[in-house]
Amino acid sequence: MVKITTEMAKLNDGIKHSPGITESFTRRIMAAGEKPSRTPGGGPQPLPEILLLSPGGRLRRYEPALRRLACRLWTACSRAEALKTLRQTPVHILVAPMEVSVPAKLRWLKQARQAAPGMQSIIILEQEDLSQTLDHALELVNRGGAGALLRNGFTTRQLSAAVRELWSRIRENGDFSPPPGGETPGREHPWPLPAREPARAMGQLERLEAVRRMLAAENEDLRRRNAVLRIQSTTDHLTGLCNRREFLNRLRVEWGRHRRYHRPLSLIMLDIDNFKKINDTNGHECGDIVLMEISTLIRSHQRDHDLTCRYGGEEFMVLMPETPLIPAFIAAEGLRSLVTTHEFIFRGRKLAVRISLGVCGVMEHKPENEEEFLDMTDKAMYRAKREGRNRTVILDPCNQKNILRINNPG
Repeated sequence: MVKITTEMAKLNDGIKHSPGITESFTRRIMAAGEKPSRTPGGGPQPLPEILLLSPGGRLRRYEPALRRLACRLWTACSRAEALKTLRQTPVHILVAPMEVSVPAKLRWLKQARQAAPGMQSIIILEQEDLSQTLDHALELVNRGGAGALLRNGFTTRQLSAAVRELWSRIRENGDFSPPPGGETPGREHPWPLPAREPARAMGQLERLEAVRRMLAAENEDLRRRNAVLRIQSTTDHLTGLCNRREFLNRLRVEWGRHRRYHRPLSLIMLDIDNFKKINDTNGHECGDIVLMEISTLIRSHQRDHDLTCRYGGEEFMVLMPETPLIPAFIAAEGLRSLVTTHEFIFRGRKLAVRISLGVCGVMEHKPENEEEFLDMTDKAMYRAKREGRNRTVILDPCNQKNILRINNPG
């Protein structure tokens, strides 16, 4: 017995002179969820008391991550049960979901802070409407006293970081010496936090800065999403050209500019000849390839300020601001020749692809509006079809039965 006592005394003396061993031992105890009686410096080492409010068990998956933080974890399945726990237990940190659009839940958060005055809270924003979430985030910080905010869908790493930050803040601002006679349950917090106005003000500034960072990140995410949505809403997914809706919007703008400043404006409409036969003979994959190659040729031929659109099916439009009718006809004829000489190859076979084009420009106050402008261009294109396809046609704006100009592909 004397030998065992002597060996234990040597072991204790070795631990006392080996801080690394003591710290490692303390960490192992805390990882197991138990409170060591003394720190290396000899003082009490409190553990954070965390209450997880998990209505319907929907936050239960975060329990293991919280237990790994060396804390005493309490759980509640309802707000009433959580208030009861707060009144009977010295809770330091509350983790609770909150639909910020419901004022009753904001009142409950104030009741929770009254039950545990020194408590910090991590609020999980469950509102799916982003605009409402941002509108009420500051209200949660200012009126509800939220110490940290997490968006719905947060990770365990984000939750752990928020707990560590709040626990560090509590330890810096509070006095954690246990009261004489041990812990006494009651409404008042057993380890009261002293009233320190500067520290409180700094805490509010930190919370506001955290909300500001969250808002900045959400705004940046919104900008990125809006940019993607704008591209998707204005672009044809197959060819990458602008779609019909964007083209009509731009046409209204250019028509208004033409009417105000009397600047020339022309429009080309082209259609792939016998496109249905290409699809029926070779399949829709071949048709898609032809459409993409046609769009590439149009892009390579247009000027920087021209606007090219896939108008529908195998029809394309080229809007040409600051361009009189005859130069527009020359540009259309050049595009027709470019398509005619281009080699379209599908699975090793050459395809004979041709286009018919109609050209319209403003002459002698004709057409009178953008709808008539589109209609005249469409009629010119179909006249090119009737004249034998692989043609470029200009109709007389005053008498659309007459052809002003037509090429001879010969």
